[in-house]
Amino acid sequence: EKVDLTKRDEQRSSLPASSGSQTAASTGWLWRCQPFYLNAIVDYGRAGGANEGCLSIRDIIEGESGQVQELLLANFMIDLDWMVSECPVMRKMQRITILTGEGSALDQSAGRLRKTGPRVEVYRPPLPIAFGSFHAKMILLTFNDRIRVCIHTANFIYPDWWRKNQAIYVQDFPRKQPQQGSQPPTDMEMEDELVAFLRATTKAGDWCDKIRQFDYSTAIGKIVASVPGAHKGSDINRWGHMRLRDVLSSQPDPQNLQDFHLVCQFSSLGSLSDKWLLEEFAGTMVSSSSHRRPARPSVPMHIVLPTVQQVRTSIEGWAAGRSVSIDSISHLDSTGTNISAACPCVLPWSSIPIPSKNLKPFLQPMLHKWGTHTNTSRAGASSTSACPSVPHPPGRSNAMPHIKTFLKYGYRKDDTDRSPELAWAFLGSHNLSKAAWGELQKNNSQLSIRSYELGVVVSPSTLQQLSPLLPHPSLMTRSSGPSSSAAAAAASPPSPPTVRSFLWHKTSDDTTNAPLPRLYPATARPPKTPSGCRAIGVPVPYPLPPVAYVQVRDEPWCVDGKHSGVDDMGQTCPSQLTRFYGNGRADF
Repeated sequence: EKVDLTKRDEQRSSLPASSGSQTAASTGWLWRCQPFYLNAIVDYGRAGGANEGCLSIRDIIEGESGQVQELLLANFMIDLDWMVSECPVMRKMQRITILTGEGSALDQSAGRLRKTGPRVEVYRPPLPIAFGSFHAKMILLTFNDRIRVCIHTANFIYPDWWRKNQAIYVQDFPRKQPQQGSQPPTDMEMEDELVAFLRATTKAGDWCDKIRQFDYSTAIGKIVASVPGAHKGSDINRWGHMRLRDVLSSQPDPQNLQDFHLVCQFSSLGSLSDKWLLEEFAGTMVSSSSHRRPARPSVPMHIVLPTVQQVRTSIEGWAAGRSVSIDSISHLDSTGTNISAACPCVLPWSSIPIPSKNLKPFLQPMLHKWGTHTNTSRAGASSTSACPSVPHPPGRSNAMPHIKTFLKYGYRKDDTDRSPELAWAFLGSHNLSKAAWGELQKNNSQLSIRSYELGVVVSPSTLQQLSPLLPHPSLMTRSSGPSSSAAAAAASPPSPPTVRSFLWHKTSDDTTNAPLPRLYPATARPPKTPSGCRAIGVPVPYPLPPVAYVQVRDEPWCVDGKHSGVDDMGQTCPSQLTRFYGNGRADF
């Protein structure tokens, strides 16, 4: 029997607030300084605590006619009809530029959008090396007075933004002012990295000039991009994991932080060797200006992957991890409204396409579960939401991860509570593969990368002397779907609507004597910090340390495994195997 997803999502979007939303007063420390965000999930309700402080795609692509100017979209998968239904302001823009690897169906959608007003250009960057892909995920949105830069982990399709866990970096940057004798911006690194990435695609070249019109000196993170090719000489440190190594090697570990651990959390796993993961890639992750990089780091590495049981009992059931063959597909918005006619097709839909052959024996001792060990409900409530070790927002474990995060954490010598503290955290499109991060070759003189990727790394050093402009407006409740903020549901919607600001500013230009902020995984209780030292919460949607697999009981999810039993949707796992998942939302 098929499940009526339309009715189910409409019911969930009107759910009352979960118990998690009642902790908003105690979690105010998180949203004042938030370097990145999680996405709002429709199943957790309009005011669900699991959506507290989270964003929807229309919180990012927003604005009034005359304010927004141009939009650049970069992604692996793009359902343009769905995006326009979620973000109708796209019809009012002057121009929309799209970078993708999508096929002809996108061209047809672009043609329909052109008829409503904007000039729509679709470009497909070259893929010079076999088995590569254009996998970067980015939004650039220009306003009259600023540009919005958003780097995230979601494809532009309904299930990614509304049914799975994703991470979002978004920041606004003002236009450069006439010099008039003043000094130009001293920190142009993000500007240069964005331009270098777009130039490497060989497409959308005029966007490079547009990017140069804005001031990125308040950037809270460092861009880490990958572009395909065999990179040599000075370019070897410009891309992939060697770019990450270069960034981390210029920053010290937080003082008095010890007992470090590495975490790799992703949705797709490549074919890896022990040497590449535990020497080359781990060597990048442990890099710091505080010490020499060892040839083979001894720091423990945790790999976070969902188990078969977690996929089966997730809000999507087996569909969250396994490709599904269907007879028809409908484009729906977040309320379940059909916005285009159904068309016959086969929808390969799998957010965790990990083949069993890539789960090699040396990886088994590193495996850790996705999400928390607490009990969660469909509304996102957590039975232990007040526990300081539970990630905040709570209760997101039953939404499967398409998010990709890599981080290093440790503990302070004098901390009797053993609160984990982050040395740095990375989010982006990179999965754990050589194709994404690159592989050193020819006696380490060459870095070979197959795919385009894009991510951001934040650390105490990148966040020093930077704060968001206050007041930081709460998100609006939109009439077209569930709210992206629990706080917004309790407040009256503004009239007329205003655009949220993601602007940060420098609190001081003197970083010599200023204390570094402390970076913590977001929890319901703020950690204790010395006077004058800021605590910044990063919404990591799994506990630190992660929960280890129980070898006898826990089986890692594999897309080609034979999975028996009925999921929470009342469905059995389909037997047909395909390698991707597609553009839209299936009613099955």
